[in-house]
Amino acid sequence: MANLIIKRAFHFSPQVFSIIYAINGAGMIVATQFAARGLNDQNGRKILGGSILTAAIASTLLLFGISQWPSGLLLAGGLVIIISLVGAVNTTATTLALGNEAQHAGAASALLGLGMNAIGGLMSPVVGLFGTRSSLPMVALIMVCEWIAFLLLVGLTRKTIR
Repeated sequence: MANLIIKRAFHFSPQVFSIIYAINGAGMIVATQFAARGLNDQNGRKILGGSILTAAIASTLLLFGISQWPSGLLLAGGLVIIISLVGAVNTTATTLALGNEAQHAGAASALLGLGMNAIGGLMSPVVGLFGTRSSLPMVALIMVCEWIAFLLLVGLTRKTIR
């Protein structure tokens, strides 16, 4: 959905759109490698929390930015940060979750994959309800989801520490 909105709202050529898409992919690879190198029992939750919080703040700033100055480059730049952090979040969350379920790692992995795809599948039509000519609904939904993820992480972490 993000790709369709970027293409329609800002009329990027296929070549520019391809470059933006490639930069997002490279960003995910870099963030995944960074998170994987820093993972251990002590700092996995810090990496996860920091990545989600950074994405939540970036999405909030992006929403404010594009509501004041609608710009394809601002949107693309903000999405590079947010989408890159998906790599760090997925790597870290999967590692932490599967580390707790070593005996049932296959089932846990399948459940994680199902959950990610189900949430993504549900969010696309929600954004589409608000139209595909503006990026504001997409960025607003990203921001809401990032903050919900952060609040859930904080709440669940407090429960497991006690």
